Amino acid sequence: MILLGTSLLVILGISGFLLLKRFDGLRLASVSLAVTILLLTTITPALADTQIAALGARDETVSADETDLNLNPGGKHYSGLEYAKRTDDAENPVSDDVIKQTIDSETDNRIVFAVSNGSVRLSGRIDNKEDAQNLISKIKKIPGVHEVTYDLGLENVSS
Repeated sequence: MILLGTSLLVILGISGFLLLKRFDGLRLASVSLAVTILLLTTITPALADTQIAALGARDETVSADETDLNLNPGGKHYSGLEYAKRTDDAENPVSDDVIKQTIDSETDNRIVFAVSNGSVRLSGRIDNKEDAQNLISKIKKIPGVHEVTYDLGLENVSS
């Protein structure tokens, strides 16, 4: 398929060049045709990729099997990225400062966090996977939080 397309372009280029020597008016037409072919061959695959990628998009729910993938093989490290549900029209998103205050009230000094434009980054140590999941769920429920990235060490690996 690629060879056929390349052959057609070479044939069109050679015939266009020969015609240009005879008719000066064809210069604009041949340049326009070449630009059109170039754009169609480069843009069309990019448009098709975005539609295919949209088919694989999922909502914010995470299955139990997927949360197990967030643990490292030794089970002492829990990391990942989760997206929060969109804020309803009835709920007003809160500022980053309010998000920081809310998270600060939910965590102890073992957790370090940063908030920027509704994106929350967590790191530090926590007791176990269940506590980590509960903390992440609480943070995702704060209006204005878009995503939560976490990189947490687990102190108890019982689960």
